[in-house]
Amino acid sequence: MGGKQHRARKAGAKAKKKKDKRKKKQEEHEAGGGDKVGALSSAGGKKVLTKEQQRINNPKAFGVKSSLRARQSRARQADREQKRLHAPVLDKTPEEPPPMVVLVHGPPGVGKSTVIKSLVKHYARQNISDTKGPISVVSGKNRRITLIECPKNLTGMIDAAKVADLVLLVIDGNFGFEMETFEFLNLLQVHGFPKVMGVLTHLDLYKNKERLKKVKKGLKSRFWNEIYEGAKLFYFSGLINGKYPKREVLNLARFISVQKVRPLTWRSQHPYLVADRMEDITPPDIIHADPKCDRDLCLYGYVRGSNLRLQSRVHVAGAGDYDVLEVSELPDPCPLPEKGHKKSLGDKSRLIYAPMANLGNLTYDKDATYIDIPDWKVQFSGAKVPGEKDGSGEQMVLDLQQTAQTVDEKLNQSSIQLFAGGRSVVAGDMGGEDSSEEYSDEDGLSEDGSDEEGSSDEEGSEGERQDTEETKDGRVRRRAIFENGGGEGAAAGSKKAFESDSEFSDDSEEEKDPRESLLPLESGAQWKERMGKNIVTIFSTRASDIMNLVYGSVSMYRGDDESGDDGSESEDGDDLDFFKPVGGQGKSTAAPETDDCSKGKITLEEDSWKDSNDFESIRNRFVTGDWDAGNERGELRPQDESDSDSELYGDFEDLESGEKFKAEDESKEDESELAIKKAAKKAAFDEDYDASGSKVDGTDPAQEEKDPASYFDMIKQDMNEEYARARAELDTMDPQMRVAMEGYRPGSYVRLRFSGMPYELVKNFDPTSPLLVGGLLNNEHSVGLMRFRLKRHRWHRKILKNKDPLIFSIGWRRFQSIPVYNLQDVGGRYRMIKYTPEHMHCLATVYGPLAPLNTGLVAFQTLDSSQATWRISATGTVLDFDHSSKIMKKLKIVGTPLKVNRNTAFIEGMFNSDLEVAKFEGAGIKTVSGIRGTIKKAAKMPGKKGVARCTFEDKILYKDIVFTRSWVQVEVPKFYNQIGEKLLTTSSSAAAVNAAKDKSTFIPLKAFDGRKEGFVFKTGNLGLGYYLDDSQKSENGAPDGAQVPIMKTVAQLRRESNMGAPVNRDSLYLPIERVKRVFNPLQVPQKLQASLPYSSKPKLEKKRKRKSLDARRAVVPSSDEKKAYTLMQQLQTIRNDKAAKKKAKRAEALERAAKRKPKEEAWREELQKAERKKRYILQGQAAKRDQKRMSRG
Repeated sequence: MGGKQHRARKAGAKAKKKKDKRKKKQEEHEAGGGDKVGALSSAGGKKVLTKEQQRINNPKAFGVKSSLRARQSRARQADREQKRLHAPVLDKTPEEPPPMVVLVHGPPGVGKSTVIKSLVKHYARQNISDTKGPISVVSGKNRRITLIECPKNLTGMIDAAKVADLVLLVIDGNFGFEMETFEFLNLLQVHGFPKVMGVLTHLDLYKNKERLKKVKKGLKSRFWNEIYEGAKLFYFSGLINGKYPKREVLNLARFISVQKVRPLTWRSQHPYLVADRMEDITPPDIIHADPKCDRDLCLYGYVRGSNLRLQSRVHVAGAGDYDVLEVSELPDPCPLPEKGHKKSLGDKSRLIYAPMANLGNLTYDKDATYIDIPDWKVQFSGAKVPGEKDGSGEQMVLDLQQTAQTVDEKLNQSSIQLFAGGRSVVAGDMGGEDSSEEYSDEDGLSEDGSDEEGSSDEEGSEGERQDTEETKDGRVRRRAIFENGGGEGAAAGSKKAFESDSEFSDDSEEEKDPRESLLPLESGAQWKERMGKNIVTIFSTRASDIMNLVYGSVSMYRGDDESGDDGSESEDGDDLDFFKPVGGQGKSTAAPETDDCSKGKITLEEDSWKDSNDFESIRNRFVTGDWDAGNERGELRPQDESDSDSELYGDFEDLESGEKFKAEDESKEDESELAIKKAAKKAAFDEDYDASGSKVDGTDPAQEEKDPASYFDMIKQDMNEEYARARAELDTMDPQMRVAMEGYRPGSYVRLRFSGMPYELVKNFDPTSPLLVGGLLNNEHSVGLMRFRLKRHRWHRKILKNKDPLIFSIGWRRFQSIPVYNLQDVGGRYRMIKYTPEHMHCLATVYGPLAPLNTGLVAFQTLDSSQATWRISATGTVLDFDHSSKIMKKLKIVGTPLKVNRNTAFIEGMFNSDLEVAKFEGAGIKTVSGIRGTIKKAAKMPGKKGVARCTFEDKILYKDIVFTRSWVQVEVPKFYNQIGEKLLTTSSSAAAVNAAKDKSTFIPLKAFDGRKEGFVFKTGNLGLGYYLDDSQKSENGAPDGAQVPIMKTVAQLRRESNMGAPVNRDSLYLPIERVKRVFNPLQVPQKLQASLPYSSKPKLEKKRKRKSLDARRAVVPSSDEKKAYTLMQQLQTIRNDKAAKKKAKRAEALERAAKRKPKEEAWREELQKAERKKRYILQGQAAKRDQKRMSRG
């Protein structure tokens, strides 16, 4: 058998390379033949024809070779064109867009924090110990990302799903998918469904490769079913020094960098921001007087979505609606790097901004300021126990700890004499930096080598340190605990953190104490101080520089980098310094501010310019001074008439016509109109460039005539041109006027000031949960009735009951309301239903804050995180909203006949008064047996009210039940409960309470010590031991989140009160016992019987009092009959005996056959195997002969 047929690549780098090669060869051929039409070839003397001429002369050569392939090609091209088409969306991305929000989601314990730490290490070259709050980093020359860890509580997941641009679903490969993952995917589907990528972790726990391959295939298939076929899934192996391998993180970072975010409808219409910093600016005296007073807060963050207008109303998710008191734009704390010629980012451009992640050695909170002291700075050992003797090793460690200076300080103070008679060189005078810091920062190794020890003992620690976690549904998960490498970069990373903090602080550098910026082991700063002192002493007599006195000190100019450096140079710059040409240093490094030695020096007294009055006297002569004063001096200065050009280009008068003309000022050209034209032209160029995929100048006009722009391209181009014209018009406006007109554009870093915020928001603030501030449109401030298209989720355990409260998430808001389910009939009537239908949509009318049409929503019955079952109750869409709704309910009015007269009957029990009967005159009624009728009017009967006279199409009986169908309007309950979990106890404080409770109810033991009443032996948060049995805990508790006060259903209240549902006897389904109807005998008069013929007369015989003679007579057999009966019995006995013997022989034969059957089957199997083998050999030989024959012929 031959191998597989070669299949050429149709996509990829190799296929693209071959395609370009063929295209280049074809272009060279056409260029060589097209310019020499009519020329003679050197070989045959024929004319060289162009490709177009060859197509005209020989059309068959350029025809379709295969009709099937041509049809497939056209179909493929049409499919690609249709896939490209979509609803045109106007791209309003600003020049500097806000950082892309990358949300990392996953159940607890799957590795979300480790993924974020690894990405931050990759992007910013820094280690972070905490992943609280948004973490903004510069990921490329034109892109920034904001990493957010999704909280585990349901409200935090909802807020995170509304702001995520890219979602990384972290999945435990050893455990599989969990309920939180699918719940979050449903939240994403409702709120826009951004880009989703998966990350599989804990794959190193699989030791069998075949098992690992099978698990990967299964998880990928399930992941594709939920997202889409082809969704990207990354595989992360084990940890190295507390982080994932660099190559795997690099692959993930590359895919993040190329992701394109499609603007979602809701976000493009509403401004919003994720607060990365919160500041309480309430005066302290007011807080001291009343700790529970309303606070004045400031929230900071990037504007996203649409423009944020001034004096707008926003919704703080989990807190309520508030008016923005003041909006101010601040400098970008994490700006994009300046555009240069570098291909990659330098270390200075790798900025990070994470106020809530406690970067650096200072941590601020509302109560105190904490200073983190590195472990190597702690020189303290615990007191020894009296009576114990220290060993030699312990005594040596104690002696080392009692030293006053560290090893580095002693090395810096040490000196060495290189030459005899020369000065001693101090270690601090050396300019070289310690390269071990960079090495440790790059390779992820700590200075004290703790990570190296952890990595060497990784296998042993994996088997020794294990944690058993019991989930809510009773499952037990056992996972390995890795060292997180918190000490990594304690000294190296802190320096960069302080530099980044000081760069964007509000205070100027002159106001800071230079000693505050120095950290331990910063030898670079020390030698700079010494060098500065030496320079002052050497050049103290140098002439003063006027420019420095006026403009201030100017940083030294460097040819390779314009910005100054304080010793923390990039790695690339340090390496390239050794390979720079020597001859070019004198040319490229010359600074424009340096003195020219060829010119004479101006000797000035420096003390004469230290006076502030003298200094201010010449300030206005320079650009830093007051320009208005300079203009006044220019107006007062006498002007020379000869210098003016008014005589040459001034006003003149036509002597013939008497008309006067004035000179045109060419400098006052309409710049706004020119700017609009340039912006429109640039937008058109960009659109053509994006549509064609190449430069506009390189397009072929003939090709444009053959392939005109489609309707989709025309619509998209018109939209972009209109937006470009509006944007160009706004660019010509004053910045303040533009902000007042359109607001702050997306990408601006703003400060929102609020007044009258509840103090609970500050007290219970949790940085692990994102604080979302969403803008509201004008029609979203009021409250009214909304109609939804709702469908119960297929994984919810029960159908939903009418008027059971639900928690809705619509837009930015979360609130609880009471829905009224209904369906629309054919006639347009909205009919109320008691329960949601199975596997189909229904309508729901809810009272709450209004939301725009087609807004997605998701509903929950509870926000409890301890619930093991599916928590999403229903999903839907907003169809309509109004301040009133007409929902009808079917009502059957039942009555019984009071008096029956042929087709007329008097019905009672249906109405209570004659007035009600008058309202229903002419209404149709019906009996249970199906006889129809009509209500005529009220009957006047003494002593009874509400009796109606009705006519029927037939006579009814007294036992018939009469009813009529009617409709009554149902009022929607106006109940609206806003979910304000941000104002309640946070998850961290709740966890602390639970931890304190666990300590009081925990008995530590290393082994099982028998059964204890009320306790269970397990491994929990505090280790192995006896824990209080909490299996009887209430369902409504939320151990890991806030206790949100919500309305309970009637079923929950009855369950808590141990009350059953009320029983209505009329609603019980009792067994139907129908009494058999007995009809009276037919009575025929005697006179009529006499006149009837005999055949028609009733032939009725009276019942006998005793039996007849035949019935009472006995039958005695004769002797012959007795003998015949005896003979038959004997024959039957003989026959039964023969049958029993035959049955026994048959059973013995079957038993012998069953014993022989396995042997016969084995023999038959061997025979068939030999025959098959022989047949296969013959077939293989025949195939080889055919293959040889084909290769020869």
